[in-house]
Formats: sequence, C-alpha cells, structure tokens
Amino acid sequence: MSSGERISRNAPCPCGSGLRYKKCCGSKTLPSDMNPGAGRRDQRGAIFQNAPVEQQPTYVSGTASTAGAISASHAEQMYSDAMMLRTSGRIEAAKEKYEEILRIWPEEVRAISSLGYCLVQLGQRERGLEEAKRAVELDPDGLISIMELALILFNLGEVEDSLKWAKRAVKLGPHGANANSIIANCYERTHRIEQALAANKLAQSANPQNKWLKLQEAKLIARNGDHEKAKDILRETTGVPGLPPELRGQVFSELGRVLDNLHRYDQAYEAFVQSGLEASRTPEAQRFKL
Repeated sequence: MSSGERISRNAPCPCGSGLRYKKCCGSKTLPSDMNPGAGRRDQRGAIFQNAPVEQQPTYVSGTASTAGAISASHAEQMYSDAMMLRTSGRIEAAKEKYEEILRIWPEEVRAISSLGYCLVQLGQRERGLEEAKRAVELDPDGLISIMELALILFNLGEVEDSLKWAKRAVKLGPHGANANSIIANCYERTHRIEQALAANKLAQSANPQNKWLKLQEAKLIARNGDHEKAKDILRETTGVPGLPPELRGQVFSELGRVLDNLHRYDQAYEAFVQSGLEASRTPEAQRFKL
C-alpha cells in the first residue's frame, strides 16, 4: 500500500462501522498538540495558546520539542494508513502503525482501542482487551472506543458483556445505532432470533447502504426457518453493483446453503460456483451437483 494513499472523508469508514469516514474514525478531535489553535502545555505546565505554530511545542515520546513537529495532516495520514492496513488483513503491520502513533501521543483513544482490536486478532487476547478497556476509561462516552470494546468482547465470546456495551453505544446518539449490528450478533449467538432480527432492522434503518447487514438479515431469517424469504433477499443482494469481493462470496455461499435447504440442488451448486469455489475440486460445491 502506498503511504500517500488517503481515505476519502466521504468513503465508508474502514473500521467497518458502516458510517462515512468523516462521521466515524475521521471525526475524532485531534490531540491538542496536533491542533495549532488549541492550548498546549510544555513540561512545566505553561500554556501555549496564541504563539505561532512554529514556536509551539510538539510532544514526541513524552518530550516537548519545537523541531520536527508533526502536522495534523500527517497525523491523519498515519491513521488512514493504519486503518487501511487493518481492513486489508495486514494486522501485524496495522498494530505497528498504531504503536507508532502511541509513541507520539500516548493517550490517543482511537489508536489505543484499535491497537486492542489488532492485539486480539493476533492472539494477545488479555493485552488487547486491556487496551480496549483503557480507551473507554480515557473517553467514557467515546462511541468508537465503546463499539470497539463491544466487538472485541463478542469475538472473545463474552457475549453478555458485549451486549451491554453495544446497548450503551446505541444510547450515545444517532451514530450509535450502528451498534445494533453487534447487538443482533449477540442475540443470534444466544439463540434469540426475533430480537436479533429487530436489532438488525434498526441497524439497517441507520445505515441502509450497508449490504453486510442485508446478509446478516438473510442469515437470521434462514435460521428462523423462512428459507424462501432468505433466498429472495440474497438474490436481490447479488444484483447490487459494486459489491466487495468478500461480501459477494459470502452472499453466494449463504444462497447456496439456503437453496440446499429448499432442495434446489442444481441452483445451490451454481450459487457455490458464483461464490468463487472451484466446482471441479471443492467437495462442498460438488455436494450440490446433480
């Protein structure tokens, strides 16, 4: 990935919340030492409010310096790089980028919570959860850090705790409604399908363009026994232009399973082929071939 590549502020946020980047990870206030208009403190506690930018100290690894100041635009580029590494599956590289950010701004909440996610994905579960909780302690009403903690807890199997934090995110305001997708996952995991469907509906009303939520809805409906309705939703979703390859593959795979339950084996076979499976070599796809 090119270090000069940027995330458009109107693009979907790479963190997966379903919000636009400018309304999600790109909306957090920069640390005061990155904001030329904000008051700053040197190591003696003096406040630099109106001094020219070149005279204001910048904190690097806990020390104040007027040399080598990192601009706000460069800081946002660091976040953009880290998010793109994370969403492209390069978790180790993303972790290193977040750690680089934290060496400069040790209490930057976005980086702390995102580092926690990366650590959990890399198998460092206890430390990852600890970092996610620390982010929430630093910013108790921070929507991003709360949603990250809820997601981490869900991935660790702590479903009831995840549900608690996701519900708190919903109460924080309109953008918190995206946490309903986590709530739906929690209800599904605990076999409360009707409640999961209700939460999914709320998530879709908050973010109707998110087709991952359509896939979630279809899975829940199929699990509830209505395979015909699930099939129709999945068929409609496959026709949406510009689906990400990973989502497209999962939609067709789920469609194959639904068609199998409807005993339409030839169509199920074709759906699995469309999902990207090698029909001639994959037993899962061959099972549907007449």
